[in-house]
Amino acid sequence: MKTVRMLCIMVGSVLAAFLVPLAARAWLASPRPVEAPVPAAVWGPYRQFISDNAYDPGMNFYPALAAVDSTVCAAWSQQVGDDSEHYDPYYTNSLQSGELGQWEGRFSIHSTWPITTETTRVDVAVDSGGGLHFVWSEYTQTPYSYTLYYSSTIGVVMETIAQTNDSLAAPAIAVSDDKVHLVWAQGWGRINYRERGSSGWGTNVTIISSTQRATHPAIEVGSDGIVHAVWSGGAIDKEADIFYKNSSNWSTPPLELFNETNVGGRSPAMAVSGSNVYVVWCEFVSDGEQYIRFRQSESGSWGPSERIFGSPLAANKDSPNWLRPAVAVDINEKIHVAFNGAGAVSDPEDIYYAYRKPGEDWRCCENVTQSGGNDTTPAIATGGQYVHLIWAGPPSPFDLEGNDYEVSYKRADIEAEMDREDLYLPIIMKSAS
Repeated sequence: MKTVRMLCIMVGSVLAAFLVPLAARAWLASPRPVEAPVPAAVWGPYRQFISDNAYDPGMNFYPALAAVDSTVCAAWSQQVGDDSEHYDPYYTNSLQSGELGQWEGRFSIHSTWPITTETTRVDVAVDSGGGLHFVWSEYTQTPYSYTLYYSSTIGVVMETIAQTNDSLAAPAIAVSDDKVHLVWAQGWGRINYRERGSSGWGTNVTIISSTQRATHPAIEVGSDGIVHAVWSGGAIDKEADIFYKNSSNWSTPPLELFNETNVGGRSPAMAVSGSNVYVVWCEFVSDGEQYIRFRQSESGSWGPSERIFGSPLAANKDSPNWLRPAVAVDINEKIHVAFNGAGAVSDPEDIYYAYRKPGEDWRCCENVTQSGGNDTTPAIATGGQYVHLIWAGPPSPFDLEGNDYEVSYKRADIEAEMDREDLYLPIIMKSAS
């Protein structure tokens, strides 16, 4: 009996060795649906909520982000109480490169309760020592006024930069070794700049004063100490151009980075590395046809503008309705861009990511969110080995009606690439049925 069993095993092994390769060859030769290799995501699947409780109604708008080495700081405008017109500036920070569970908590930068005050925008910068710097604009209905404030975690509780009946909108901040740099839009057509050194604040510098609207300024400072500013200017409801100046001579006429007939240039953002300047903006044709544009300057010489993403995108629920790109550059001169957008005006918006390495083409685009909600206004920054991303959107699937917007966070390694072969997900082989 034992001999019979051994014989059966031997015969079975021979048959298996012969038949399995035949079956495999036949399967490989037969027509069948096979899933194509899919690049593994640069951004991990886990989404951290770093603003309010994700299950409670409440609005958290216009996030800003900064990072230096392992210090990461996010700031935003947070709804206070049940008053839809009361917003205060808040922030949270991580000293561990945004590691899960390593955020320090949520802190109020300036509480104005119970006065009906709306923080229209807050921006943040991190200095080389890890100090946090904030600038924000507040609108008060009674008495009607706008106030621009600055504070930091290194000894400045709060300072008033400007107060006026004109609007003070979209302030932006940058820091160098020993100075703080601010830029903001005031009134209809003015962009102002001011710096703070060891002896306090200097006088206001008007970068541009125009009869046409000037808005959405951005500011960065290079390692050489030169301050760079970009903004959108023109008839904002028809056409707008993208303008640039730097502190080597604020009095010179601005350079037009983008000027197209019947096309608007909106919501510019900027990154600087050394003396190189990188600018992105929204090319607005219509609500359903918008593109992300990019232009860079190397040692003062500007290259042509180009579309990062060739297919048109749409923006539907954010007000006003256009794409808002963000840009950062890492220590390897790899450029990282994030932006919101949708395939059609009726679709919810997602956050997309693209990158470009020096001398290479753009790699675009990874959908980072895919939440089914309406995700908008991303901010991106690099620090150490990571690129950090935040955005505002509903905590899907808990609130798709838009009564709750939260600030969410993800990070990725700066060396991660969307199409590296060794990052491909496993291929699922399917035999024909």
